[in-house]
Amino acid sequence: MQREGDALDETIQKKEKEIKAMKKTLAQLRERNTNFRSSFSRADMNGVKAQQLKDLEERAQSTEDALSKVQKELQVLQKRTTEDRSRLERATAALAGDEERIVRLAAAKSQFESDAEDLKGKLDEYGEKVADHRNLSHRAMRELQHRKFHAELVEIQADRIGQLLVNLGEEFPELREDILKDMKRMGL
Repeated sequence: MQREGDALDETIQKKEKEIKAMKKTLAQLRERNTNFRSSFSRADMNGVKAQQLKDLEERAQSTEDALSKVQKELQVLQKRTTEDRSRLERATAALAGDEERIVRLAAAKSQFESDAEDLKGKLDEYGEKVADHRNLSHRAMRELQHRKFHAELVEIQADRIGQLLVNLGEEFPELREDILKDMKRMGL
């Protein structure tokens, strides 16, 4: 879009130069025409000079028409340039907003993955402890209490993580389906 804008600016500058040249030519033709008319009090309307005058008037009219056409083209090009610049500014602003959103989502994803990894590590640790206690018959009662305690911790952590995931889903609706799938896969 920037290149198109630059190309349009270049075209506009060329057209403005053409307009100036045409205005100068028109002024010169008008001056010549005025001088020519004033030099004759009575002119032969069928003579060579009259034909030259007629030719000059026709050239002046065609130059005015061409100038008018070029001015209209210049207006169209200026309007296009303005619209293109506006579109470019909107696209740039939208891109900046999208980049911010990507950064926020990446941070939320990183936090979620970190929390999930912590929970997995704790679950593995608790699983090992439960297995060790199972092998100890004289500590069966303690083992049962210990399991209950760890299960409550896991449940509390799972609830916290589940709530964190629900909050993330509400804050980032576009991630909600992915979060729900991951929660089902993890059994939360």
